[in-house]
Amino acid sequence: MDALECLRNQNPMVLLAAAQAVDLQGGPDKLGKGSRRVHARVRSIAPTLDRDRPAEHAIVALAAAITAPDGIRV
Repeated sequence: MDALECLRNQNPMVLLAAAQAVDLQGGPDKLGKGSRRVHARVRSIAPTLDRDRPAEHAIVALAAAITAPDGIRV
């Protein structure tokens, strides 16, 4: 069960890191259409990190969004 929880949280952590990288490198205008939609969905759930804060709530919310019927899709 611990391994499954780690795997369930892996994708949200990668999405958060990728969205943060996009924000730090000039924003989503440089992305393709599908990537911009994913970035916008991630940011609708977890705002850009502009200060140090725990990521636990964002990870849980993104994991729930990924597994939801409408999910996060490209």
